[in-house]
Amino acid sequence: MTLGDKKEVTVGEFIDAIEQNGFRQARGEWIRYSDSGYVNYACAMGQACINLEVSYQDVRGRGFSSGVFSDIRSDTHEWNLTGYIMDLNDVKRLSCKEIAKRVREKFSHSLHKKVSFSTHKYPVKE
Repeated sequence: MTLGDKKEVTVGEFIDAIEQNGFRQARGEWIRYSDSGYVNYACAMGQACINLEVSYQDVRGRGFSSGVFSDIRSDTHEWNLTGYIMDLNDVKRLSCKEIAKRVREKFSHSLHKKVSFSTHKYPVKE
């Protein structure tokens, strides 16, 4: 995989990557780096992007209405996928495990849908 290549991921795989977790959970920001330049904190969306080695900027898009998940709507159509995860992370302050559980329930009809991301490797301490 070369950085900037495209990678297809299903919604289900993205949710699984949220649950993988691994970093302290950030609120109100996607990824926070330590003074030494390594990932220190990441929100649920950021953690999934790190785990899948895909660009969080593809998810975020411009104003959250143009990212790769902007047209993936909840079962009742009141949320797009990005907005729902951000609400659970930043407003409801749920753990990544609980976020993944709720998203699987509300977006069960979309778990098979594929989206394309640019690849990106994040600086993490092994």
